[in-house]
Amino acid sequence: MNVTVEDLSSIKKKLTIEVPSAQVAEAIEAAFVKAGRSARLKGFRPGKVPRAVLEQHFGAKVEVDVAEELIKDSYFKAIMDKQLPAVGQPKIVDMGEVSKEAPFRFEAEVEVKPEITVEHYRGLELERERDEFDASRVEQQIEQMLQSRAVLEPVERDAAQTGDFVVIDFVGRIDGEAFDNGSATDYGLELGSNTFIPGFEDGIVGMAKGETRTIDLKFPESYGAEDLAGKDVSFEVVLKEIKHKVPPELTDELAKEFGSDSVEALRERIHGLMEGEEQSRIRHEFEDAVRAKLVELNPIEVPEVMVEGQLEAMFGNFTNNLRQQGMSVEMLGMTRERFDEVYHEAAASRVKSSLILEAIGRQEEIKAEEADLEAKMKQLAERTGTDETVVRNHFLNPDARRSLYIEVFEEKVLDFVVEAGTVRELSAEEAKAKKEAAAQN
Repeated sequence: MNVTVEDLSSIKKKLTIEVPSAQVAEAIEAAFVKAGRSARLKGFRPGKVPRAVLEQHFGAKVEVDVAEELIKDSYFKAIMDKQLPAVGQPKIVDMGEVSKEAPFRFEAEVEVKPEITVEHYRGLELERERDEFDASRVEQQIEQMLQSRAVLEPVERDAAQTGDFVVIDFVGRIDGEAFDNGSATDYGLELGSNTFIPGFEDGIVGMAKGETRTIDLKFPESYGAEDLAGKDVSFEVVLKEIKHKVPPELTDELAKEFGSDSVEALRERIHGLMEGEEQSRIRHEFEDAVRAKLVELNPIEVPEVMVEGQLEAMFGNFTNNLRQQGMSVEMLGMTRERFDEVYHEAAASRVKSSLILEAIGRQEEIKAEEADLEAKMKQLAERTGTDETVVRNHFLNPDARRSLYIEVFEEKVLDFVVEAGTVRELSAEEAKAKKEAAAQN
């Protein structure tokens, strides 16, 4: 078999493959033998159909089948012999005829992983947000948890204020006429929730129980109902009840309902979880920044099929996260096509950074050892509260094991890049300002 390889770009090759005539003849003969065994033609017993008749009835199909078989076998042998890191399926751009008297020749284009030598990865100037967990966030979280258990009780005040829960009757009128869906009886509303159009809830603030008030407003120009957008409206409101939330007192008994043995244990657990989440956020943002720096300093081409694979993984994670929240892609008005359009650049950047990290690891002889994988599995078990045996069993799956290896390997290479550079720590305020500035550019 003769094979020639032509470089079309750093990520695309064209293979010209010629299969010897003897191999072609052998494949044709085998195809007709197979066709003869299964042929059912009137006037002939199974397996006894003459070759000339087989060629007449099945010649075209045999030619197609033989071509497909020869392409499949010779293509994979060619990329193995030439050690081409092909990704995705080949595109057959030219193909000769199948004949037992002549070699079979075809041309195939295929995308390949680029051969990369990374030059700019030592001495990088990096910035990282400092680990400064604000302990007051623990009390804020506990307050939110208590608010979730709060009950509504009547207020002793005379007037409603922002944050109160009120029960109202209201009628909305445009040009003196009530309009559809503009009225309600015994409607519960939290003042300050911005449930209604701007100005409605502010107009209720200061009302006394039993008071009737007319609130003159204007529907926003961008209001969803076109027949109401931009119209002047008058709401007649009767305030029937004023209530406010009264959260329970935090006790050891309530802490047990929240899954902790005591108030102190609850605070410690929340502190640990929130601090861990904060550290994880900072670490991931820093890793993303290092990846982006490497991509910026080491521009490379990447095969589109690898970007498509990354988009597929990203979309899977996206839909899974939504499903866990009881939502769907459709509820967000998102389609797969729109997702690919929005996140194509991010997916391409991720592929580029992974290829660059792979090349750095090769150049610096960095590998993920078995001990590294063991440590990672233990870390995952501790972080998720899962038994180590369950975690280990999960990673017996070859695909899961490979994903784990890549994750650990890339973490080790990133650590190497960071240690070979300089890192300036930023306060939370500085980091936030930089992110906001970057988002505006």
